[in-house]
Amino acid sequence: YGSSAMLPYLDRMLPPVISPKTMIGYSDVSFIGNLLSLRYPNFRFVMGANAYEPELMTHLSGKNLDNPSLSSDYALTLEIAKGRCPAPVTVKCKGNASSPIRGNLFPINLSLAESMGCIKDIELPTNSVLFIEDINEDVYRILRMIDSIALAGFLSTIEAVVLGDFGNSLNASGEAADPEILANLIAKRTGLPVFLLPNFGHGARRFPLVAGSMVTIDHAAENDWLVTITFSKQNAEPSRENTPSPCYTADKQGSLFLGKYHPKQTSIHFLGIGGTGMAAVAGLAKKSGFGITGSDGPIYPPMSGVIAALEVTPFVGYKATNIDEASPDVVVLANAISRIDASLRRNEEFEALLNRHLPVLSFPGFLRQAFLTRTLNIVVAGTHGKTTTTSCISQSLRHLGLDPSFVIGGAPKNFDNGFHLGQSPIFVLEGDEYDTALFDKGPKFLHYEPTITLLNNIEFDHADIYQDLTAIKDEFQRLAELTAGRGGTIVANMGDAQVTDVLQTGSHLVIGFASALLDAEGANKDTEKEVMIGQAAEACMPLWLLTAIETHKDGSQLTIQAPNGESLRFKTTMFGKHNALNALGTLAVLQAYHISQQQPPLLQPKQFFEASLQLDSKTLQRWCDAISSFSGVRRRFELVQHIGGVAIFDDFAHHPTAIAETLKAFRGYHAATQQTGSLRVCFDPRNATMRRNLLQTDLTNSLSLGDAVYVGKVAQDLRIPEGDRMNGHRIARDLNKMGHKARAFDESESLLEAIRTDAAPGDTIVFMSSGSFDQLPRKLAAQILEQQ
Repeated sequence: YGSSAMLPYLDRMLPPVISPKTMIGYSDVSFIGNLLSLRYPNFRFVMGANAYEPELMTHLSGKNLDNPSLSSDYALTLEIAKGRCPAPVTVKCKGNASSPIRGNLFPINLSLAESMGCIKDIELPTNSVLFIEDINEDVYRILRMIDSIALAGFLSTIEAVVLGDFGNSLNASGEAADPEILANLIAKRTGLPVFLLPNFGHGARRFPLVAGSMVTIDHAAENDWLVTITFSKQNAEPSRENTPSPCYTADKQGSLFLGKYHPKQTSIHFLGIGGTGMAAVAGLAKKSGFGITGSDGPIYPPMSGVIAALEVTPFVGYKATNIDEASPDVVVLANAISRIDASLRRNEEFEALLNRHLPVLSFPGFLRQAFLTRTLNIVVAGTHGKTTTTSCISQSLRHLGLDPSFVIGGAPKNFDNGFHLGQSPIFVLEGDEYDTALFDKGPKFLHYEPTITLLNNIEFDHADIYQDLTAIKDEFQRLAELTAGRGGTIVANMGDAQVTDVLQTGSHLVIGFASALLDAEGANKDTEKEVMIGQAAEACMPLWLLTAIETHKDGSQLTIQAPNGESLRFKTTMFGKHNALNALGTLAVLQAYHISQQQPPLLQPKQFFEASLQLDSKTLQRWCDAISSFSGVRRRFELVQHIGGVAIFDDFAHHPTAIAETLKAFRGYHAATQQTGSLRVCFDPRNATMRRNLLQTDLTNSLSLGDAVYVGKVAQDLRIPEGDRMNGHRIARDLNKMGHKARAFDESESLLEAIRTDAAPGDTIVFMSSGSFDQLPRKLAAQILEQQ
């Protein structure tokens, strides 16, 4: 693709915030480099040496890397690319002006500047200084391009023009053009000061210029001007008062994508439609009027029922012919789609897609462009509890008389589906930190334009995507910064050390929640609670506290303290301390929404804190009643059947921490229901992290909370080196050494036979899996029923 043809693809594929990246180059890449640096605060474009040139490769290969001389253009380019900020650099420049000039540096190839000027809705920063390189055209052609960009309004925000190398330019006589004469001609045509700086561009010298950095042109002596280029900042720091403008604006519908593809005239093919997120977004698209097709492998309940309700018959298997048969206008790609699957087989449908000229979006990208540009978006993020909390917030808002839209990666019991298009301008989203698509390895939640963000907890997970915990925290920090930059509110679990660490930098409006239930014996709970409240008040942060939990056979009784000090009690159908915190986070989100409706935006922390204390008892009770109306989520502590004295549960827990917290909750349920038998735990190591042995020790310790453990087959993934794979038999051996009964199985049917044989009246049996666990919970219930 040419540079200009890339624009719509970049708009569809990239999120509002991307990981910090640097593009180095000149000429043709200056078009894309400038657009991205204007649109994304974390993107840096350096017009400098080509990365493949021998001189720069010398530095990239390690030579002169530790102490490069800044006298070298290549060394300076490399320093900038590595994110270092050398002192301001001063170079000489010829020109004339009556007063100093200071502005944003905008470096671009002249012919591409002409192309950019012809694209609708391009917006350059105000007070820009245009640096033009590669003027290797005849003078009359140069002047015609200057006229073109001037007529297009491209120069409306330009304070001055700086000309780079144009060694091959010829005048009307066919001779080399005089640079100063050309500069004067351009100055007369544009009415702008024009300067000469020939040591950037295509010549032997390629002085690096950082798009968006500040440049100062000041008078030193007649025809002897100084240009100061500062590399300390790319753009103004994002803030609630000064959010960087995009390089182009959306149409009246709020999306370039929707401007071209009207729902009732557009068909969309969902490649990987059987995933919970993909099916939900496909459902929203269908409700909006888009034509829908899809493909996947075999789809099992409950998602098969969701797809059937959409009246979609998906293609089974990723066959090359699917794209031609579907004949879509747009393709939405699931993040599970890759060119090579776990069995090292090629995805033929995706390969066929690569040979088509079809727009391709990730489902978060489609969701943002189609639905999220005109709504107040509530994003629920964290390693654990996203589905439950998103569902609880959605139901609570509905109970309060609102009709929010939502996308949930599960099946909330209060709703028919995990998706809904509501009438209220509110959109509640499960903010997944997992990757977006094979072409966008950043997290999904950066696409969701948050107004309120809930940070529930942060742990290491998704070992196939993230190298370590620090890499995950970096993405959550970007989410927090994105929320703050949009003038939004962060709701944060202040009892999670990683969450509080993420919030250490930046200026955020935060509503905190935490547990005052201390595990340490002998601790003074009242004193600790007062310390937390005092610290929150000092930080101008309202704080919700969980002060007591009582477990009953049908749920929990919670006692909480609101930020204004009022104590409240209410019932919830959920079990466990982790779910009590999910309920508390929901209350904090309701308060954040309440403040957003009562107060003007852009409150300062002290004003925000004062507004948060304006709570009356009636409002608080309505919020608690709303949470009490929440019925839970399928496959979260879901009772499949109580039969023959045996309670069989299906649960989604698959991370060691989630497993431990869930099993603690099951212990409480076991006691509250007076079950006298064993707590039997069946675990299915299915997801990408659990297929690896990185958390194998933690998993073993978490499973030890069960009386008997049954480890299912480890899903085979040949992309993982054998030495890095999870070993279920070793987990069972280690548990047995710890004094627990444990067995590992290579086939699901063998595990089913073992648990059916061992099950006895009074037992609680818990199946834990991020997948269907081959339908074992329901198969076990059916077999016990047959035995009676």
